[in-house]
Amino acid sequence: MNHEKWENVTGTTILIVVGLCAGTVSFTHVIAWTVLFGQTAMVGLVNALVTELLQIAAGLELKRRRRTGRSGWRALWFPSAVLGMACSMSLI
Repeated sequence: MNHEKWENVTGTTILIVVGLCAGTVSFTHVIAWTVLFGQTAMVGLVNALVTELLQIAAGLELKRRRRTGRSGWRALWFPSAVLGMACSMSLI
Protein backbone atom coordinates (compact mmCIF):
# COMPACT_ATOMS: atom_id res chain seq x y z
CA MET A 1 0.00 0.00 0.00
CA ASN A 2 1.46 3.37 -0.99
CA HIS A 3 1.75 6.31 1.40
CA GLU A 4 -1.14 8.31 -0.06
CA LYS A 5 -3.58 5.41 0.23
CA TRP A 6 -2.38 4.70 3.78
CA GLU A 7 -2.96 8.36 4.75
CA ASN A 8 -6.47 8.29 3.23
CA VAL A 9 -7.40 5.08 5.06
CA THR A 10 -6.00 6.39 8.36
CA GLY A 11 -7.74 9.76 8.02
CA THR A 12 -11.06 8.15 7.11
CA THR A 13 -10.81 5.73 10.04
CA ILE A 14 -10.10 8.57 12.48
CA LEU A 15 -13.04 10.60 11.15
CA ILE A 16 -15.40 7.62 11.46
CA VAL A 17 -14.33 6.90 15.05
CA VAL A 18 -14.57 10.55 16.11
CA GLY A 19 -17.93 10.92 14.33
CA LEU A 20 -19.34 7.84 16.06
CA CYS A 21 -18.15 9.08 19.46
CA ALA A 22 -19.61 12.55 18.90
CA GLY A 23 -22.87 11.08 17.60
CA THR A 24 -23.19 8.82 20.63
CA VAL A 25 -22.61 11.68 23.06
CA SER A 26 -25.02 13.94 21.19
CA PHE A 27 -27.68 11.21 21.04
CA THR A 28 -27.54 10.50 24.78
CA HIS A 29 -27.36 14.24 25.54
CA VAL A 30 -30.60 14.91 23.65
CA ILE A 31 -32.36 12.05 25.46
CA ALA A 32 -31.10 13.23 28.87
CA TRP A 33 -32.24 16.83 28.32
CA THR A 34 -35.63 15.73 27.00
CA VAL A 35 -36.21 13.54 30.06
CA LEU A 36 -34.86 16.25 32.38
CA PHE A 37 -37.52 18.63 31.13
CA GLY A 38 -40.36 16.24 31.91
CA GLN A 39 -40.86 14.16 28.76
CA THR A 40 -40.89 10.38 28.74
CA ALA A 41 -37.87 8.37 27.68
CA MET A 42 -39.68 7.35 24.48
CA VAL A 43 -40.16 11.01 23.50
CA GLY A 44 -36.48 11.58 24.24
CA LEU A 45 -35.50 8.66 22.04
CA VAL A 46 -37.65 9.89 19.15
CA ASN A 47 -36.35 13.43 19.60
CA ALA A 48 -32.76 12.19 19.48
CA LEU A 49 -33.43 10.02 16.42
CA VAL A 50 -35.01 12.89 14.51
CA THR A 51 -32.24 15.30 15.52
CA GLU A 52 -29.41 12.99 14.47
CA LEU A 53 -31.02 11.50 11.35
CA LEU A 54 -31.99 14.92 9.96
CA GLN A 55 -28.32 15.90 9.93
CA ILE A 56 -27.34 12.71 8.12
CA ALA A 57 -30.15 13.04 5.58
CA ALA A 58 -29.25 16.69 4.86
CA GLY A 59 -25.60 15.75 4.35
CA LEU A 60 -26.50 12.93 1.97
CA GLU A 61 -28.84 15.22 0.03
CA LEU A 62 -26.09 17.84 -0.34
CA LYS A 63 -23.66 15.17 -1.53
CA ARG A 64 -26.20 13.87 -4.07
CA ARG A 65 -26.88 17.38 -5.36
CA ARG A 66 -23.17 18.14 -5.69
CA ARG A 67 -22.60 14.86 -7.54
CA THR A 68 -25.40 15.65 -10.04
CA GLY A 69 -24.22 19.25 -10.49
CA ARG A 70 -27.24 20.90 -8.85
CA SER A 71 -27.14 23.74 -6.36
CA GLY A 72 -26.98 22.82 -2.69
CA TRP A 73 -28.60 26.03 -1.46
CA ARG A 74 -32.12 24.72 -2.04
CA ALA A 75 -31.39 21.73 0.17
CA LEU A 76 -30.00 23.94 2.94
CA TRP A 77 -32.89 26.35 3.43
CA PHE A 78 -35.13 23.97 5.42
CA PRO A 79 -32.50 22.73 7.92
CA SER A 80 -31.29 26.32 8.29
CA ALA A 81 -34.83 27.56 8.93
CA VAL A 82 -35.40 24.81 11.51
CA LEU A 83 -32.12 25.67 13.23
CA GLY A 84 -33.01 29.37 13.27
CA MET A 85 -36.45 28.69 14.74
CA ALA A 86 -35.04 26.30 17.34
CA CYS A 87 -32.48 28.88 18.44
CA SER A 88 -35.09 31.64 18.64
CA MET A 89 -37.46 29.40 20.61
CA SER A 90 -34.72 28.59 23.12
CA LEU A 91 -34.45 32.31 23.91
CA ILE A 92 -38.06 32.50 25.06
